[in-house]
Amino acid sequence: MPKVTALSEEVVIKTISFIKNAHGLVVRKSGDPYYTHPMTVTTILLEVTQDSITLLAGLLHDVVEDTPITLNQIALMYGMEVATIVDTVTHYNTSGFKWKLSKNKNIKLLNKCKDSRVIQIKLADRLHNLRTLGVQKSKDQQRIAEETLTFYIPWGKRNKGPLHWLEEMERICEKMLQPRHS
Repeated sequence: MPKVTALSEEVVIKTISFIKNAHGLVVRKSGDPYYTHPMTVTTILLEVTQDSITLLAGLLHDVVEDTPITLNQIALMYGMEVATIVDTVTHYNTSGFKWKLSKNKNIKLLNKCKDSRVIQIKLADRLHNLRTLGVQKSKDQQRIAEETLTFYIPWGKRNKGPLHWLEEMERICEKMLQPRHS
């Protein structure tokens, strides 16, 4: 059962409205409106934290990556601490300009991360993506499952991620990687 947080209902409603507007009519491969993803990630986060900063960053974690919203706007609206977490989660620099990391650099950056809030958001994000993995093409399912087993689960264990999430992630990945019989 989700925990109760000190985050005000007004701030939650305004933030949900903000992410709905930012993501617009974009939909996930499942057909769900995209903004439902950060809302679900935040619901998953509520299983392990009541921290308002973490929950706001969870709601906002894809806004900079997937919309024209910049980190500077997030900092002005929600504060530098939320913006810094969003920045770390989405791998952007603090001036709001997007930059891409190679897979190896991404792994190195995540391995350096010791902020439990970032770790929780990254793992909640991956867990929700795994829960909805069935809508992906088979090759993408396998790639995501292998990446999760070889990197995210060990990374989560090293960083004391929520064990029940890691166990669920492992079950989903193993199921996705089982040979399919006709």
